Amino acid sequence: MAMTKWGRKESIIWPPHSPIYTYGAAFMALVLAGLFLYCRFTFGNSPLQRFYTPTYIRSSVAGAIGTSRRDNYRMLMVGARGIQPRLATNNDVTDGTTPQPGGKPIPLALSQPALQHGYTILYLGPEQKYIDASLNTISRVRFTVALAFSISTSSRFFWVCYHSSSSSHFPSPRTFDDARR
Repeated sequence: MAMTKWGRKESIIWPPHSPIYTYGAAFMALVLAGLFLYCRFTFGNSPLQRFYTPTYIRSSVAGAIGTSRRDNYRMLMVGARGIQPRLATNNDVTDGTTPQPGGKPIPLALSQPALQHGYTILYLGPEQKYIDASLNTISRVRFTVALAFSISTSSRFFWVCYHSSSSSHFPSPRTFDDARR
C-alpha cells in the first residue's frame, strides 16, 4: 500500500538555522553606537573640547602603552600685545577659523568675551614634552569638571557622587607639575 502525505510540502525553514537575526542586531547596535557617538561629539561638546579630542585620544592610547612615555604636544593659547599669553579656556573660543602662518588654520576663533578682555591672538603654542599618562589625567579631570558644570543642577549631586567614588579621576597635586617634566 502506498503512503499518502497530508498537507503541503514546506520549503521554508522557520526560524532559520543561521544566526541572521543576531548578526543583524549586532550590526544595528554598531550603527546606532556610531550615530550616538557622532551626535555626542558634534552637539554635546564645546568647541574647545572638540579641538582637543584627538589630543586626548592620542594621550590616552600612549599613556596606556607606557606610563612614563613622553610625547610632544602644542596647546592652544590666547594672547595680545602687553598681556601674558595663557592657555585658552571654553569662554575664550567659539566655532570659526583662525589662520596660522605656515600651517593649517585652527578651527576656532576668539569669542566676544575674550576680545573684550583684550585678547587678540589665538595660536598654537610651541611644542612641549608632556608625559602622556599625566596629560591624560589632567585632560580627564578638566573634562569631568567641565561636564559637571554643564549638567543640570538637579542631577549634578548624583553625578558628582558617582564620579568622585573613583580616586583615579583626581590626581595628586604633584601630577600637574609632573606633566610638564
